[in-house]
Amino acid sequence: MAQTNRLRPIGEDETVPDLIAPPQPQPQRPPQPPREIAALTSMLMVALRALSQRFVVALATLQDLGLAASVFVLWWKVIEAPSVLQLTGLGMYAMFVLMCLYLRRKM
Repeated sequence: MAQTNRLRPIGEDETVPDLIAPPQPQPQRPPQPPREIAALTSMLMVALRALSQRFVVALATLQDLGLAASVFVLWWKVIEAPSVLQLTGLGMYAMFVLMCLYLRRKM
């Protein structure tokens, strides 16, 4: 038995039968970054996290420095002609600042 070829050429003006469907485009996945970029990104995030933690500690230290500087500035203003009331007030303020600094370090 001889088989006949059922394929026939199609002209440009003829339509393609529905039995032969055109290939469906595959949905594209977003490109994955290379491992080097992912590693560099994670290293940068770790460095920024450490830097931000250091910045918070520096701000806390800056507040302590500001309190101590306020005591020094008040002492500098009073040093030329101190009265008993000014020296007492300045000593009480200095003790208050020292107590605040001590309690902040303890807690």
